[in-house]
Amino acid sequence: MGFDQYHYRRPDMDTWSSEFSQLLDDLESADSSQAQNQAIRGINKLRKKYVTMSTLAFIGHTQDVTDKFYLDEKEFFDSNSPTYKEMTNKYYKALSNSRFRGELEKQWGTHLFRLAESSLATFSAEVSSDIKRESELSGKYMELIASSKVTFQGKEMNIMELMPHMESRDRDIRKAAHQAYSGVLAANEQQLDQLFHDLVSVRTDIARKLGFDNYVGLGYARLQRLGYTPEMVETFRQQVRDHVVPLLNKLKQRQATRLGVDCLKYYDEDLKFSSGNAAPQGGPRKILENSEKMYREMSPETDEFFLFMVKNDLLDIIDRDNKAKMGYCTLIPDYKAPFVFACLNGTAYDAAVVTHEAGHAFQNYCNRDFEVYEYTNPTAEAAETHAIAMEMFAWPWLKLFFGPQADKYKFAQINDAITYNLAMCVMGDELQTWAYQNPEVTPEERKAKWQELEKIYWPYRDNADNDLYSRGGFWFRFPHFFQFPLYLIDYALAQICAFQFFAKAQQDRQQAWADYVKLCKAGGSLSFDELLAVANLKSPFERGCVQWALEPIAQWLETVDDSQF
Repeated sequence: MGFDQYHYRRPDMDTWSSEFSQLLDDLESADSSQAQNQAIRGINKLRKKYVTMSTLAFIGHTQDVTDKFYLDEKEFFDSNSPTYKEMTNKYYKALSNSRFRGELEKQWGTHLFRLAESSLATFSAEVSSDIKRESELSGKYMELIASSKVTFQGKEMNIMELMPHMESRDRDIRKAAHQAYSGVLAANEQQLDQLFHDLVSVRTDIARKLGFDNYVGLGYARLQRLGYTPEMVETFRQQVRDHVVPLLNKLKQRQATRLGVDCLKYYDEDLKFSSGNAAPQGGPRKILENSEKMYREMSPETDEFFLFMVKNDLLDIIDRDNKAKMGYCTLIPDYKAPFVFACLNGTAYDAAVVTHEAGHAFQNYCNRDFEVYEYTNPTAEAAETHAIAMEMFAWPWLKLFFGPQADKYKFAQINDAITYNLAMCVMGDELQTWAYQNPEVTPEERKAKWQELEKIYWPYRDNADNDLYSRGGFWFRFPHFFQFPLYLIDYALAQICAFQFFAKAQQDRQQAWADYVKLCKAGGSLSFDELLAVANLKSPFERGCVQWALEPIAQWLETVDDSQF
């Protein structure tokens, strides 16, 4: 069944809630674990039905943010998000208080009950209206950016169409393209400042009503971060400051040398080589064709998975007007189907999409038959490990996409991983943590904090004459600050795990792949630290892990003669 046959129907919330309530009564009044298991299966089925429809509505909205039908459906799910959360919370309470809990844990695993107890702290009826308000606000960034247009070189463009020009070998062109991009952000600066301020305010209100000091504690509970704390994340951030930033400085010095500039400006950074960046050969259809070949050869598991994606039209990757400017993968539960969404733009980003998002999709495909809905997706840092590691497992096939420029792409990919997945994401996490711990600060103070952090994590950064960036507005470029609070650190944690897979693959690719598949197949059935054990990975929180994981990468970088590029 192809994606165009997936049937969307708005749920009747009265009927859905009534059915859910009856199953809860059955769960709570059951006189045996067998009877409770039957109710649990019914609840999981009902929840998957709701999530299937909300996911189809979300996909429809991102495919065209101006489509009124799906805009109305998005608003419907925003309005009913508190109802879904409330019913799920009641389910978690019933699970946690079951007199047959020991038997249920044998059936479903203990992790479900840990997740349930963690989630109980994240909702009460008192915050229903606030959650609705948060849902409404969180989508505003996507709508604002997706509908933004800019005139560049006499042609009206969206921001994705600007990106190839931001990598131009002509310094004047790439500077103008960067200024056009930041100009879109600057034109909406007041709205973006107000939107983030409103999101911080409503999330803070929710946190305090639920008994948290601020949103940071609630954010960790929402992301179901079991086994680590904000203090442990700060220890990880310190490792990044100590070991990643010095390596990053060296890489930026090498880049300035390659480009033949005395001082690397912000508009120079996207151009990695004076000869031009590696670009994929062929358009979207060729990229899909090469992806099929890659996943066919990579393993029997990936061959089966990617054929399923292509045959069922589950990859929407071609850019168009009014399409949300983002990339994501999501699972459509009732159809047991991952869905990949992106906007290819003719740059190296295109190859990253069919590897990174396909890593998410592969994990979803591996877990699509889990009865427990919670187990179909792990927590975010584990999920991003699947995606970033898949980018690195794709290395033997990169010539399909880049031909003789494959090595150039690999070198740039590692540079970007260190620049963005590590330094920027840690910096972004520090900004957000500070912002939610200090919700009363002004927009100007938030931007000043970003300036302060840039000096620590990106000490080479020169924002030149860009007014917005010089005032600390560069972070407006990233939707995570608005839509996915406290998520950015997950990319950094995952990158350290992916670097470990890189090192393992150099020694024994077959064993490294076997560990990766075990990780994907475990899905969300275990906590992050337990998943690391399954995959034979060290914890990024372990002192010395960042330095240890970086060593093979630094050694590989030293072997590359980037002057040849």
